[in-house]
Amino acid sequence: MQLNNRQKKILLVLLEKTDRITGKELANFLNVSLRTVQTEIHDINNFLPRTISSSNRGYKLIDKDKLAGNINLSLNENSSEQKMLQEKIFFAEAALDIDELADQFYLSMSLLNKYLNNIKHDFKKYNLKLNRKKNKLSISGSEYDKRLFIRNIIVSELVNENKSWEMTSLKISASDYTHVKSIVLTTIEEFNYYIDKPYLTNLVINVLITLYRDRQAHFIEKIKYNVFKESIEFQIAQRICDRLTDHWPIIIPKNDVAYIALSISGQIEPKQSLDSMTNNYQISKTIKSIIKEVFNYYLLTLDYDDILPHFITHIRSLLKRAKSKQFITNTSIINSVKETSPFTYDVAIHLTKLLEDKFLVKIPPTEIDLLSIYIGYVIEQTSQKDDRIKVGICCPDYRHISKILSKQLKESFASKIQIVFVDKCVPTQHEINQVELIISTIKFNSMGKPFVLISPFFSENEKLKIEKKIILVKQMKDEIAQKNSLATYFNKRLFFKNKNLTSKSDVIYFLGKAIVEEGIVQENFIQSVYQRETISSTCFFNLFAVPHAIELNAKKTQIAVLLEENGIEWDKGHKINCVFMIAVSHSDRKEFMKLYNSFIQVLCNPKSIQKIILSESFEQFIANFLR
Repeated sequence: MQLNNRQKKILLVLLEKTDRITGKELANFLNVSLRTVQTEIHDINNFLPRTISSSNRGYKLIDKDKLAGNINLSLNENSSEQKMLQEKIFFAEAALDIDELADQFYLSMSLLNKYLNNIKHDFKKYNLKLNRKKNKLSISGSEYDKRLFIRNIIVSELVNENKSWEMTSLKISASDYTHVKSIVLTTIEEFNYYIDKPYLTNLVINVLITLYRDRQAHFIEKIKYNVFKESIEFQIAQRICDRLTDHWPIIIPKNDVAYIALSISGQIEPKQSLDSMTNNYQISKTIKSIIKEVFNYYLLTLDYDDILPHFITHIRSLLKRAKSKQFITNTSIINSVKETSPFTYDVAIHLTKLLEDKFLVKIPPTEIDLLSIYIGYVIEQTSQKDDRIKVGICCPDYRHISKILSKQLKESFASKIQIVFVDKCVPTQHEINQVELIISTIKFNSMGKPFVLISPFFSENEKLKIEKKIILVKQMKDEIAQKNSLATYFNKRLFFKNKNLTSKSDVIYFLGKAIVEEGIVQENFIQSVYQRETISSTCFFNLFAVPHAIELNAKKTQIAVLLEENGIEWDKGHKINCVFMIAVSHSDRKEFMKLYNSFIQVLCNPKSIQKIILSESFEQFIANFLR
């Protein structure tokens, strides 16, 4: 017996959990019944004895280290079978027989046709065509577009599948990769330019693809975009190609040199990078105007001397990459900004939309991530606030112990606590009500107020104990404030349960229409929500979606809610049960960052979502949301 994908997913979830998880939570995560979960766990324990323990509190792994070290939990999705078929067709030197492919991959004709239909649509994204003639399959399209497709394959294999260079579709030796990388770096530095790490990997991949295709006599027929032979990019590309032909017995035609030059465009910067800002003054001026428009819209301040020049330089390079479609694809060094900082990502989406409209380009999600990094840095620098915990200290003043302790606490936690009172005995109820935490050397009833008992000597252990309590109190304080604030934006007339809506487009139209009829937004609100969704999905953690318009122009801020117990297919292959459509007023745009980020944080817990899904009324929904 082997573990199936569902069983592997159960084990992967349990590996991540520090405490028990209920069968209902697992069933909700997998979109299956509770009985199915119970059956799968029974089969896992039959195949791997004493792996999962069960109790009335849920399921838990017995020995995580043993499981992680001995069992392969990689998922064997049908997509890998489809991927192998797609690459077989793409790299074939001659047309392939459909019946022979079905036999070779052990596929029924119906499943093969399903895969071919998916492959056809995937190729279309790269302007490639899957030809089917007299039971034969072949690919047609420009060599330039074919190389874009190959690059996508290689990046996916390196980043998502964690393959070595030897194991990629190009089967490149480690020594060849190292040598090409050295040639590229050395040449760029000789011209007094530099290249950042993510851009370097991208460029080296394109050079290796050129080597691979030229060896097979697949040359670039023509270049779609203007490449000036006098440009620094072409000069660097020519030098790189000269060095490649010195090492390998190949000929690299001028069109292929131009292809590498396009790959370099937008990836390199002169070592005196800020001097380049004087070039193309009008483009820089336009970019600056767009950045200011977006930041003013969200009431964000910007350090024009420190941050703006670097940001403009980055966007100018991005526009060069967009013109040649040579985007950054290896962003493994960047976490998912969308999930960790949703507001920052949304500001980046707004900026992206204006850049696309102005410069007539298309910017992919990986580049939006990089824009988010700059924006996040600006927000971090301009949103510092005093969020110290209000503390009361209780300590007898024998030999001035209370003064000494108070001083030590101030020195150790100056940025984290604000001391409201120092009492030599038990504080009054009025004093207790004024603080959020009591630090005391004596025991007493704190009337439910968070309390930490320490000795008068303030050792390292005492310091650690207080630190943990401060963190806990801050988390509780933030969570209560977030939930109470968010609850004010819900409206009983905008709460819906089980409307039998199963698709993203139907849900967006339904909730958008409800908000329009409430008189909060104009009719074009719905179209703006659709438009925002096409740029990047607003689904989070495969649990819930938070669709919203690009513009923040509602008459007042409101959240419409739809709960569908049977599920909504929001993104392909992913069903969710909760959708929260947000309409934000212009006057609340500064608070939108807190609102959006807080909303995601509150809902990212699967237990919270499970309770919310079961809400039968608006009142019950609010109670479950605040719980």
